[in-house]
Amino acid sequence: MFQKYIVYLKNLIFFQFIIYFFFISLTVWVIKSLQQEYAQSILDKQLAQESLTEEVLKLYSVQNSKEEILESYKKYVDLSLPNKVTCLNYQELIPKIKGLSNKYNLLEPIDISINSVFFKNNIPAIENENENIRVNNYSINIKYAAVDFITFLKIFHEIYSYMPPNTLISFVRVRNEEVLTPKNIYKLSVAHPPNLIYAKLILYIRELSST
Repeated sequence: MFQKYIVYLKNLIFFQFIIYFFFISLTVWVIKSLQQEYAQSILDKQLAQESLTEEVLKLYSVQNSKEEILESYKKYVDLSLPNKVTCLNYQELIPKIKGLSNKYNLLEPIDISINSVFFKNNIPAIENENENIRVNNYSINIKYAAVDFITFLKIFHEIYSYMPPNTLISFVRVRNEEVLTPKNIYKLSVAHPPNLIYAKLILYIRELSST
């Protein structure tokens, strides 16, 4: 009788072990699946946020340039220039944009370069009665990093406010690094939070000038 009881206990313990092992395995599998789905959802959200930011910034430039574009088109048609032509002033524009690094306490200075662009369909100089009218094209390349999207958008808004009329955003790339990389860890400082938002902008300016 005692032996049967011992056998019964062994069988009971064995079946309980099987049941517990099954539920533990199932729980671990469910947790891993949820972790994978959560990680994928975070990645999808990040990509969607970056894509939305890029499109919003491009739309921002188009909406704010609509009236200026129509006015410039009228100038092209009438072959007339205002009394004072606004030229792209490198000596003022570059320091203004670089100064945002100190204003927003950026870990790295803003990188900016301005280059003349020559397109196949460049409009040649037009001779008017009193002056020659030229159309100059410029490409402005800007790179900067910020601690969050709010700071990134504030800097972008100020950069765009410094640009002449008719400035269009040709390219925007925004990268959100939620995980610290070796490069970021190397730059960590107790006086400054790490940069998580990296942006690259390419702006095009078409400028009327008279000689």
